[in-house]
Amino acid sequence: MRPKILTETLDASWRFHHRLVRLEFLIPAILLILTWLAYSNSFSGPFVFDDVPAILTNPSIRDLSRLSEVLSPPNDSGLTVNGRPLVNLSLAINFAIGGQNLFGYHLLNLLIHLAATLALYGTARRILAASRGESIASLQATLGGAAVAALWSLHPLQTQAVTYIVQRAESLVGLFLLLTLYCHCRAQASDRPGFWLSASVAACLLGVASKEVIVAAPLLVLLCDRAFFSRTFREAWQRNRAYYWALLATWLPLAGLIMAGQGRGGTVGFNIEGVTWWSYLLTQADAITRYLGLALWPSKLVFDYGTGLAGSLAEVWWQGGVIVLLLVASVVGLVRWPRAGFLGAWFFLILAPSSSFVPIATETMAEHRMYLPLAAVVGLVVALGLRLPGRQSLAMLGLAAAALASLTWRRNQDYQTAERLWQSSVNHYPQSARAQNNLGELFAKDGRLDAAVERIQEALRIHPTYLDALCNLSSALSQLGRIDEAMVILDGLVKGHPRNASVLSTYGGVLYRMGRKAEAEVQFKRTLELAPLNVDAHNNVGVCLHEQTLYEEAISHFHVVLSVYPQDGSALYNLANALVKLGRPSEGEARLRQCLQVEPWRFEAHNNLGALCAQRGLPDEAIVHFRKAVELSPRYADALNNLGVMLAGKGQTVEAIALFEQALQVRPDYPDAQVNLRRSREAVLQPVRTP
Repeated sequence: MRPKILTETLDASWRFHHRLVRLEFLIPAILLILTWLAYSNSFSGPFVFDDVPAILTNPSIRDLSRLSEVLSPPNDSGLTVNGRPLVNLSLAINFAIGGQNLFGYHLLNLLIHLAATLALYGTARRILAASRGESIASLQATLGGAAVAALWSLHPLQTQAVTYIVQRAESLVGLFLLLTLYCHCRAQASDRPGFWLSASVAACLLGVASKEVIVAAPLLVLLCDRAFFSRTFREAWQRNRAYYWALLATWLPLAGLIMAGQGRGGTVGFNIEGVTWWSYLLTQADAITRYLGLALWPSKLVFDYGTGLAGSLAEVWWQGGVIVLLLVASVVGLVRWPRAGFLGAWFFLILAPSSSFVPIATETMAEHRMYLPLAAVVGLVVALGLRLPGRQSLAMLGLAAAALASLTWRRNQDYQTAERLWQSSVNHYPQSARAQNNLGELFAKDGRLDAAVERIQEALRIHPTYLDALCNLSSALSQLGRIDEAMVILDGLVKGHPRNASVLSTYGGVLYRMGRKAEAEVQFKRTLELAPLNVDAHNNVGVCLHEQTLYEEAISHFHVVLSVYPQDGSALYNLANALVKLGRPSEGEARLRQCLQVEPWRFEAHNNLGALCAQRGLPDEAIVHFRKAVELSPRYADALNNLGVMLAGKGQTVEAIALFEQALQVRPDYPDAQVNLRRSREAVLQPVRTP
């Protein structure tokens, strides 16, 4: 018979172990639910910016059965999937399942983030247990690991790597780096260490195929081993020598992918025109201090910081001082206090490939780079929080998690439209020429030309030689009727960049507006020789062919546009007109309705749809569309005439006469309106005509 005190002790131990086991299952579920809720409004955000070349116009993801092409993404300049076959494969899987359906892409991004959250929880929990000398994680280590994972997962700084589709490259490599470290930690207390160490190497290899950040993994694993599981580096190396050699060997395929990708299409390296290693390094001082500030106070997040560079040390002297102090503290910590120093090493080693002295021309700052380094900041905050009394620390961490989740949900609202996303960037970081230009481009597409010119000119004030902005400005000026100003810009661009697709496409558009349509068509076709999937050029070539009554050929070009942008209003409208001309009015009507779902402000589409409804014997619906066309464009003579015809047919002659008169005020030589006005007084009308 057991002594009473022993029985009570065993019972208490069993109850504690039982509660801990239940907690181990409950915490992952809570983490998944909270993260899902924080990102529940992220599934409908459109393809934006780098999504376009990486997904919409990326031919290598269109056919999953051609695996060799999928695993050899294009080497185009700055393409996000360049040299990252696993990222390209994941996009190809999305395309094979749902084409361009946004939900699937966002869902996979979130699933990757959820998996990374669980990997971080498991890793942090085991590291905390090891730091406390526990072979089995205690309640405090379990709750500490959960806190790190929750604050990291719910932080709004993560939205760019999760909600911005193409930046799954960052979250994917983050997942595999965390799994590399997690499997190493599992091996330390496992009966089958060989299995877990092999899994660690496999995870690292998958990271190699995801993004170059994985280069830090072998060093981080060694530092983790030294800090938490071994007494010295020698002991760590000798215990798992074969494992470390295998991890270091992953640098070989990584180097191969970098060389095959030609330095991300010539956008990474020391031979980039206008970007020196010193100017880039100075810029990173500002970038890293900004990241740290956003990690502690995530306000005014920016989607795109552009490519601006610091001009001198005087511009970033205090930021540089902060970074130097943190680097020194990290090195000293690794020597004197390895466990504290590990957090500093984690932060700087993961940032090093993108945020040191190796120039990256496509972006000098980017919030998605903080996806993994944020864990070090969160880990430090949690470590300090756990020093408070139990209830206080839990309450503070709970409030922080709730606040971060709310901010993440609100940040995801910005991703609902491209305009809102670029507008927030301009508001919070107006010195980004690229954000200014891209917002202006959106304004131009929406017909807000004056606002577009203002934004694009601001982009050129920041970056006077910005090629895309010069093209956009010339296009917007030509649409405003300022042809001479547009041509002055374009003459210089065409001479300086005779084989640039954007320049030639823009030049063709301005020539077309000048009435020089044959010359314009030549430029559009030259554009397609250089960029076979340039949708603007395809649409414009189609318009030229349509005017030559080559409707079948025109339709083939409109279909190319719609294969890339299924909701492109201009292509839908042009395709509808061509189908009607070919005697396929029902197909044309369907396309017009689709066009108006996307662009309800397109008054020509309302007019043409009204004409088709009139031909089908649907006068009431025809009147609705003609009225909408007149409402959107009060000086649209065709719609005024057509509405007058329909109203006169219903006996509303007085209003019809007024409409015919308005049409003639706009176009005095409009024969149909002249005839209808004369005959309306005789109650005899011409039939509705489509322009």
